Amino acid sequence: MKKIVMSVLALGILVQLNASVIIDKCLKKHNCDFLVWGFVTPDPAMTFVVLKTDWIKFSEQDKNDLRNILKQKIIEAKKNPDKYNTLSPSAPIYNKVNQNIVNMSSYSVILSGKKKNGALLMDDEILINF
Repeated sequence: MKKIVMSVLALGILVQLNASVIIDKCLKKHNCDFLVWGFVTPDPAMTFVVLKTDWIKFSEQDKNDLRNILKQKIIEAKKNPDKYNTLSPSAPIYNKVNQNIVNMSSYSVILSGKKKNGALLMDDEILINF
C-alpha cells in the first residue's frame, strides 16, 4: 500500500514539475509575467499575463498548476506587499496600496495578443478565479 501511495505522490510531483517548466520557459522568454492588477482599487487581483500563443499550449493540468501558483503568489504578496507595489515608497498612496495588496483574494489570467518593445500588451481578461 505504501508503494502505491508513494508512486502516486511521485507522479503528482512530476506533473507539478512539468507545469513549472512550461511556466518557467514562458517567463524566461518574457512571454508571460505575474503582477498585481488593479492594486489601487480595493479588490486587486494576482494576475498572470500571457501571450495567447503560449496560453493555447497550456494543458488543463498546466492551468490547474497555474491556479495553485497564483494562490501561492497571493500568500507571498500578502506577506511582502512592497515586492508587488510598483509605486515609489514616497507616493502618498503607497501604504494604502500595500493594504489593498494585503487584503487581496482574487486571481486572474489576462491574454496578450502581442508584445511591443519587448513588453506584453494586455488584451483580454479571460479567467477570474478560474
